[in-house]
Amino acid sequence: MKTIKILLILSMFGMLITSCENDENINQSSIYPLNVGNSWTYKEITYHKGTPYISSSSMELKYNYTIDGENGFTIIPYTKGTPFALLQNDKEGNLVLCLFDADTLITKSIWFKKNAKKNDKWIFQDMYFINEENSKCFIEEKEVSCIVTDTLINTPKGKFICKGYKYHPGGFDQNNNPAHTFIYYLSENIGIVKFLHYEHDFSKSYLFKERLLIDYSIK
Repeated sequence: MKTIKILLILSMFGMLITSCENDENINQSSIYPLNVGNSWTYKEITYHKGTPYISSSSMELKYNYTIDGENGFTIIPYTKGTPFALLQNDKEGNLVLCLFDADTLITKSIWFKKNAKKNDKWIFQDMYFINEENSKCFIEEKEVSCIVTDTLINTPKGKFICKGYKYHPGGFDQNNNPAHTFIYYLSENIGIVKFLHYEHDFSKSYLFKERLLIDYSIK
């Protein structure tokens, strides 16, 4: 099975954050609410040869930083001079990812669009570590698509009206087959409600991991 090592996030769910009087990060309606103390707990199901293994995972937004003029949130403490990522809400309520290296902004892109319509597509840039010290990284571009705008998702916490988003981290092989498929379902002002991770090996596709919302607290 192919593996990928993602800086933040979400591979989830190592996500981010803290509060600031910055108009970019204050939005009454957002696809993913950012505030220190926001937390989510998920039922996590990992499949091995068709057998499900059930556990849980939690995420709490803890830190707020301003780096190179960009204010945003993260779950992990910042070490000056190292590659890093911050999450923001822009004025349209989108979730934006800012990537830094050596305390300098490298790129800034929309991860999830709040007002996306079905079949809308855009380029999202993520950061990956390439050494054990997490001191070197590379940027990967992915095409995110909105696959549904108003689907009802059932979770242990309840039912949520969600938008669905899909992309393929890890690139493609010589036959243009993706290494992975990530599908996220987000509910406005709640965040990620459901996550699916599909693996693709030797032309076979299978569900590798699933997360379902158990509980959440939004400040």
